[in-house]
Amino acid sequence: MTAVAKKLVSDPTFYPVTDSMGEGELLVRELLRPLLARFLAERGEVAHVGSNQFLYWVQFAPTRCIAPDLYVLPGIAQSRVEKVWKLWNEPGVPSFCLEVV
Repeated sequence: MTAVAKKLVSDPTFYPVTDSMGEGELLVRELLRPLLARFLAERGEVAHVGSNQFLYWVQFAPTRCIAPDLYVLPGIAQSRVEKVWKLWNEPGVPSFCLEVV
């Protein structure tokens, strides 16, 4: 099935927006995210820098996801707002992910 045909398929799957994991690294994450976004913008890069948001990479498989503390999605404007990212609908995959431990 081509990528165009996949987008036309109705998807009744529920993709969770949150989980019950702790958020102990909030301060570090929110210090790094705007710094990285500004750095990329100053270089002229079109990229969305996000934080702690589910990234799904297999359609119809809601357990196949990650929620990195910091990530970069190239080719997507920083101003774009999504509850979750369904990567089969996007132009690419994250070029950077960071998990703070």
